[in-house]
Amino acid sequence: MENRLKDSKQQSLFRKIEKVLSKGEIFKDGVPSKYFPQLFFFLFLGVTYIGYTHYVNKLARKTDTLKKQVEDLRADYTTMKANYMYESKLSEVSKKVKEYGLREPSSSPTKIKVKASEYR
Repeated sequence: MENRLKDSKQQSLFRKIEKVLSKGEIFKDGVPSKYFPQLFFFLFLGVTYIGYTHYVNKLARKTDTLKKQVEDLRADYTTMKANYMYESKLSEVSKKVKEYGLREPSSSPTKIKVKASEYR
């Protein structure tokens, strides 16, 4: 008795299923139609699970691609911003406009004061 319990614990699930099916007790007259709804339900769940897994993997790949694109765009933005800041310095602007005959003013700008009565 003890040896039999030990053997039943060591058998895998598939061995037990094979043992039951090899006796031919369950499906000796064919597959009963009462099991079809449950079978189709589990097939539907399996196909849905597989489809959802494929969808999630596709979404993860797309997310990784978009993250890489965002990093590239962020690097481009930083480079362009640095170039813009450099080219908008007064010394750089004055170098570029010399060819048009413009030059830097020699005196500082003057403040125009308008009295409140003149403004109205």
